[in-house]
Amino acid sequence: MRLGDRTAVGILAAALLAAGPIAHMPSAIAETSPISSGAQAPGSSSPSIVREGLAHRAMSSVLIKEIKRAVRFAPMSAELDAEAMEVLAAAAKLVPESATQVTVSAVGYVQPSAFHGNDISLSTKRARVVATALRNKGIGGASTVSGRGRAEQRGAEARRVDVIISFTPTT
Repeated sequence: MRLGDRTAVGILAAALLAAGPIAHMPSAIAETSPISSGAQAPGSSSPSIVREGLAHRAMSSVLIKEIKRAVRFAPMSAELDAEAMEVLAAAAKLVPESATQVTVSAVGYVQPSAFHGNDISLSTKRARVVATALRNKGIGGASTVSGRGRAEQRGAEARRVDVIISFTPTT
């Protein structure tokens, strides 16, 4: 299997989703601590470099960049407020127009509450709203959307969508 195949991109997106939520990620930057060149990221068998919220992975001599963000929501809402739109706009600006193999993974969550009859539907709707907003901002490619229901965190930390935009930059 070649990395350029859509199947490989799908497998990568599935692996990212399987890694679980981006639990303690601030809304603006996924990780800021650099991992030295050639080091392995925790839980990864691929060399990684992490700088300025962009994760870089070299796989089969192809560089894949990831932009990770957490988009917050008001209680019981799937509407993007101004702050959420700013987070998505800033993330979209980091993807070059010439990028290839662009994928978006959006995983929605809700905060724990006494009523949980719509946890999956609300978390899925939030993820769809985020993926649609990114598409409207020019981020094309394959999108994977899922709702996980209740988050382990409480409050605003739980009312979120973890989004990962992966792409291969071209030079």
